[in-house]
This record gives sequence, C-alpha cells and structure tokens, in this order.
Amino acid sequence: MELDGPLFFGSGESLLDEVERLSVSARHLILDFRHVDNIEASGAAALQRIARSLAESGIRLYIAGIRGDSVRARLIQTAGLRDHVPHDGWFPDIDHALEAAEDSLLRDRGMPVDDEAGCAWHDMDALRGLDVQQIENLRGYGQHLRLGRGAFVFRKGDLGNALYLVTMGRVEIRLNLHDEITSHRLVGLRPGTVFGELALLRGGIRSADAVVATEKAELLVMTGPNLDRLQQDRPDIARLFFRNIASLMAGRIASSSEDLRYALGGRH
Repeated sequence: MELDGPLFFGSGESLLDEVERLSVSARHLILDFRHVDNIEASGAAALQRIARSLAESGIRLYIAGIRGDSVRARLIQTAGLRDHVPHDGWFPDIDHALEAAEDSLLRDRGMPVDDEAGCAWHDMDALRGLDVQQIENLRGYGQHLRLGRGAFVFRKGDLGNALYLVTMGRVEIRLNLHDEITSHRLVGLRPGTVFGELALLRGGIRSADAVVATEKAELLVMTGPNLDRLQQDRPDIARLFFRNIASLMAGRIASSSEDLRYALGGRH
C-alpha cells in the first residue's frame, strides 16, 4: 500500500479499514511511506494498532521508503512503530521490500530462495509435461547465456526477437523513470521463470529493461527462428511448450487484473 500525505485521525482510520479489508486474504503487507510528510499522534496510534493486529493475525508487515536518518525515519521513530516491526522488516524502497516479501512467500511454500542454486529443468512450469529427452531436445534449439551482475539481458526499445528462461540467478525487469536515470523495479524473475515472450509473439519492442540482479545468471535464449525450427522439427515438443507459455501468460494477465481491481478501489 502506498501512503500519501500526512497521517492524522481521518487518514489513520481509513488506513485501518483498508488494512482490515486486505488482511482477509493477504499474508504479507507492505506499507510504502515514501510520500508521507507528517505523522500526527492519532496517525501514529493507528500505525501501532495496525502492526499489533497484523502480528496477531500472523500477517507479515514490511515498511518501505525509510532511509537512514531522513525526516520520514525520524517521524517513524517518533511514532513508535519500530517497537512493533522486526528489524528485518524495514527497507529503503519498495523494490527491496517486494523482494523480501517474494522470498518469504517462497519459503512459506517450501520453495528454495537461493537463486544461484538454479532450478531443475523438470520443475520449470514452462517445461511441464515434457519428459527428460524432450527437455534435452528443446534445449538444443536454444542458446545458453551467462551474464554477471548489472548486465542487461535487453534494454527498453530493443527488438523482441527472443524469449528467455532463467536457469540460475535472478533477473529484474526495470523501468526508467522520467529522469531516465532512476529506475523502478517492476518484478524479480527467479530460476524457472520465462520472460520476454510477449514482445516476441506480437513482434514488438521491449517496454522495459531486463537486468541481472545477482552475481551471475544463466539463461536459455530461444530466438524466433529457432522456435520456428522447433515447431517444424518437433511439433510435439513445441505444442506442449507453447501451451505452457500461454498458461503462464494467462496467469499473469489474471494477476494484473486483480492488481488493477485493487487500484480502482474494488470497482469491476
């Protein structure tokens, strides 16, 4: 949740109501304070009540937008919120808070969070239904790419001529803000994740940057011509692979629709 402006009695009560609504289905909640310029006593009390209520419900609270000894950090200190949120629940920006929440969700599901350990090929959603030999055949139509931290897989404006499967490390999709210097992390992509397929399938250009976020990353690159060859040579493999890609894309669209519904205040 992105907070905006001062926190006082009215806004604090509204925030309490919204958090209560979200806590019905959420297991993790991020409060982004980057646009908060003042916290009055009633707002501080509301924040403390929120932190206690979430803790009692087993919901993890993350605080984002708090840097060092900034004005917001001093406001938070005065509000007494640090006494109610563990030290590992504080982050300088929303990007790092989202990453921590993602890690926690994976742990909750018993999934590994060591991105550099990679992911077994047969565990990847994009390869569901393919046997060991079929996976090996599909890999033969791809190119294996190794990159270090900060390397660009592609940049905004590049031609979408390939899709990528993360096999080790983490890649972030980032979008430059208005100053073209500051970038905003949209999502972190872990081993087993496919990305870049939309621009490839629609013949468009990249709408954001893809950057390696770990010390190293390994990717399987499937270019358009190689996918065409796969479809000609092994239609059985291509059919399953594209069906999985379509299923993953449908899941992302559904998730985006839920995000939009929330952003519009629950309107359908």
